[in-house]
Amino acid sequence: MQKCFFLALLVIQMVKVAAQPLDSLFTPLFSIEAVASFAIDPLGQLLVMDKSGKLTQHNAKGDAIFQYHNTTAGAIYSIDASDPFNVLLFFKESQQIVLLDRTLSERASLDLRFSSVLYATAITRSHANQLWPMMNRQARWFC
Repeated sequence: MQKCFFLALLVIQMVKVAAQPLDSLFTPLFSIEAVASFAIDPLGQLLVMDKSGKLTQHNAKGDAIFQYHNTTAGAIYSIDASDPFNVLLFFKESQQIVLLDRTLSERASLDLRFSSVLYATAITRSHANQLWPMMNRQARWFC
């Protein structure tokens, strides 16, 4: 008796879902026009930078959980989310590197204008937690 009741409820739910238009099954998180850049960390969290330069972290369900916005360094040029507990942001215009923790709070900042690295075009992190700047198509070890 209970099996038949459960099966009937399952069939009713399947009919309800099948009767809905396909568009109503999926709800978009944001429009593609608003996204300037994005990255996905190994935990499946999505980091989205909008056109205004605000970085928002979304969990696996799509809920916005943390935000970061820096108005003094310029536009974020690249996001390295290979370590979800140590997100690296590179600001090409101001030649700054910002490290964020898992809650997108600023942990450290490095100004490349006061270092031996001149006019870096990209920054990434190595497996040994070193920073690799790209300068004129030539990567050099740094920090």
